[in-house]
Amino acid sequence: MRALTAVVAVVMLVVVGIAVFAMLNLRALIGAHRDQLVARVERIVGRPITVGAVVPSWWPLGIRLGQVTLGEDPAFGAGPFLVADGVIMSVRPWPLVHGRIEAAGVVLERPALTLRRNGEGEWNVASLGDSTRDGGADGGGAKRKERRHSFRIPLEWAIGVALSQVRDGTITIEDGRDGEAVQLVLRHVRLHADDVRLGAAARLRLEAAVFAADAADLLLDVRVPNLGERDVEHTPFTARLALTDADLGKVGVWVRRPDLASGRVGSLTLDAAGTLEALHASLDLRIDDPALRVGSVPVGAVQPATLQARVGRTTEALTIEMLRATLGGLVLQGHGEATEDPWRIALDVQSDSGGVAAVAVGGTTVEVSALDGRVIANRDGVALEPLHLTLAGVPLEARGWVTG
Repeated sequence: MRALTAVVAVVMLVVVGIAVFAMLNLRALIGAHRDQLVARVERIVGRPITVGAVVPSWWPLGIRLGQVTLGEDPAFGAGPFLVADGVIMSVRPWPLVHGRIEAAGVVLERPALTLRRNGEGEWNVASLGDSTRDGGADGGGAKRKERRHSFRIPLEWAIGVALSQVRDGTITIEDGRDGEAVQLVLRHVRLHADDVRLGAAARLRLEAAVFAADAADLLLDVRVPNLGERDVEHTPFTARLALTDADLGKVGVWVRRPDLASGRVGSLTLDAAGTLEALHASLDLRIDDPALRVGSVPVGAVQPATLQARVGRTTEALTIEMLRATLGGLVLQGHGEATEDPWRIALDVQSDSGGVAAVAVGGTTVEVSALDGRVIANRDGVALEPLHLTLAGVPLEARGWVTG
């Protein structure tokens, strides 16, 4: 028993000794290579960077850069691209014992990030990492023997492995297409990324407040197997997007259609799998706001109101494989297709037998049943080609074009 205790004590002393030695090495490396560290990060991102202080971080083990500002692409203005209270670059302990710094991840503390898209559809993030600086400035191309306190950043930093956490961030997305820029602001952003490295099964989880003042109402969970082994368009992924209490009035402003809808959606869940070139997705939407309107139609007045859909998307078009909508006692089944440019949706719909929905029209409530037909919607209105329905017990056939 005494021998076992002695062995445990020796092991603990060795571990503590290694930890202390690693911390001393970290402090020495920071002291000797502060300017080189900042310059190296600047070369990797291809943007000017200013740092208030560079100090050791003991948890997570690494280097903390205080009051960081990362410059914007000059084509998008002179303001900062990123401002953060702190950036912690966590490092791997064992290489640190040998006097080398190898990155394990990056934690952003209270960052404010602005993503901009110009009138041509180009994003300001596209130029990140596009540095015009001479990569051989460190030694004119001559090989040097690695010294004990050398500074090395592994290749994976340049392909995005670094970002592992965001704490209480703000992301502003500005879309400058079609004239005046439209802003979407994500507040109280929390992000956690696992295994974001070449060939690994990467996972990213993001929570943010989009419609609420301070509570998270958006969740995005993305998983990518074998990261980096294919180009972006052909990389397989699975994703889940969940929204609660979404304000459709704000959504209309973001898509430049302020008269599109008003009111709130109780919950929306979107599950997708595939690639950016071809994917399948399922949608579940539940409405519990009686004041919700689509255009001038009081959809929310009919409860319960739900929508489920299954779609397939390619680079050319969107196929609506299945649609099921519930409006009170009326259940609609449908299928169709859609295109993004020009924006157009064509649906063949049919109600289940026996279903009835009470709809308020012009201050009067009427019963709608036995609905069947084809509906085509675009930016200018809705075409009925034709639409059969029973209104207040009277069978009708509607043809024509609805606008306004």
